[in-house]
Amino acid sequence: MNTLRIYGAHWCSFCNTAVDIAEAKNIPVEYIDLDDDTTLHVGIHRRFFNDERHTSIPQIYELNEDDNQFKRYIGGFAELKAILST
Repeated sequence: MNTLRIYGAHWCSFCNTAVDIAEAKNIPVEYIDLDDDTTLHVGIHRRFFNDERHTSIPQIYELNEDDNQFKRYIGGFAELKAILST
């Protein structure tokens, strides 16, 4: 699996666990903490998150290896766990 972009927040246990299980499978993770104003381009990421009408975290996307653009939307923690457990 290619790099995962995980939108979440530092206080979210499902977000943290999503990162942990991805890293345990040696899948690179790009974590975007939507509550951290020091995160690079956090405003752009918040706008994207809102434009997609997401209402919960984590929200997880797989990125293309070549251009770092979105390959597919995975979903939340439960969807990631199901994919990685097969």
